Amino acid sequence: MSGEVAVAAAVLAAVGMGGSAMVAVGAAGARGRLPRNRWAGIRLPSTMASDAAWEAAHRAAGPMMAASGGLADGVALLAALLLWVGVLSAEGALWAGLGAALLILAPTPVATAIAVRRASRAVSRGASNGDTR
Repeated sequence: MSGEVAVAAAVLAAVGMGGSAMVAVGAAGARGRLPRNRWAGIRLPSTMASDAAWEAAHRAAGPMMAASGGLADGVALLAALLLWVGVLSAEGALWAGLGAALLILAPTPVATAIAVRRASRAVSRGASNGDTR
C-alpha cells in the first residue's frame, strides 16, 4: 500500500468512526435515551441547566445529528470501496473523506441553534413551574 493510499484510508476510517459516533449520539438523543453527561451530546450551559433542557435540546438536534453522521458514513464507505477496487484514486478518496467530514461539521451549528432555542424554552418553563431537575 502506498503512502498516499494509507493516508486516504486513514482519513476515511476516521470519518467513518466520527459519523458512527454522531449516529449513535443523535439517535439516543432523539429517543430521549441520552442521559445528561459531560462526555457526549450538546454540552452548553443552557442544555446542562436541567434534565428538561438536555432532553429538549437532544430531541431537537438528534435527528439532524444522526442523519449527517449516517450520510458521512455512507460517503466514506463508498469512497473506501471505490479506492479498494481501483476506480477512485488516493487523491479522490482523500477529497471524498474531507467532503464527508464537512457533512458532519456543517449541520452541527444549525442543529445546535435549534437545540439551544428549545433548551432555553424548557429551562424557562421549568423555572416558572418550579422544576428543579
